[in-house]
Amino acid sequence: MRLTEIYQCFCDETRLRILNLLTSGPLCVCHFQDILQLPQVKVSKHLAYLREHNTVESYRDQNWMVYSLPKAPTRELLANLRCLEECRTEEPIFAADMERLQKLLPEMRVPPSPARRQTQQSDPARVLFLCTGNSARSILAEYLIRKIDSRRFESYSAGAAPRKHVNPLAVRTLQEIYGIDASGAKCKSWKTFHSVPFDFVISLCMEARNAAPRLNGDPISAHWQEDDPAAFEGTPEECYQNFIATAARIETQLQRFAAIPLEQRERLRLEHEVRQLGTV
Repeated sequence: MRLTEIYQCFCDETRLRILNLLTSGPLCVCHFQDILQLPQVKVSKHLAYLREHNTVESYRDQNWMVYSLPKAPTRELLANLRCLEECRTEEPIFAADMERLQKLLPEMRVPPSPARRQTQQSDPARVLFLCTGNSARSILAEYLIRKIDSRRFESYSAGAAPRKHVNPLAVRTLQEIYGIDASGAKCKSWKTFHSVPFDFVISLCMEARNAAPRLNGDPISAHWQEDDPAAFEGTPEECYQNFIATAARIETQLQRFAAIPLEQRERLRLEHEVRQLGTV
């Protein structure tokens, strides 16, 4: 998608209002009419323009015509949508639209897309956790998400500069606190997963975040900063207790992550929610 096409779509207030609403999820034409308080002809005209320029997608379900943001938006489109989300609070009309949307949500029914109906509750989300050495934080996250919900998540971990062995305190914490056998865990370079398509790539330290590679599958990336428990200095028992505390914090983040209804979120909203977990 060329930048000129994107800016042509973004240069009209009504189209901006439509895109703003779609960051919260798919909507039908009737929903836009109610929220924007505009006639059907005008709403449909703008939706058709956005669809022709590949800024929105649509599908029909019986008498419903449902619109959503693209399942695989370009980097340029994502950047401009993020800018819209950041700036919309300064425009009262966008705030009013979102308020009306929130009031409608309890009564709204939006049929899922055919592709989503086929994949819902079947394919687990593939998640890669990254840290520097892949010996502690990312190992804890990889195994804890499996315990939380192995049906919905397929987890892996890797490091920017992997160490030779997984930290024994990470293995001990998983075994004694969570009843998880991680004795077979190994430190791996993220180069191991260069060709693997992921849905999410989550970094747990700044080094991994800054050096994170481009991976297949156009994954949603997020950063959840967590101090390296292996760097903690103290008695053996104090070091172990620090590992336990680190695992508890990571578990809390993962519980929040697992609570997000992934199959019901459009990419931009999902990306925002997952990244927000890193600011909690």
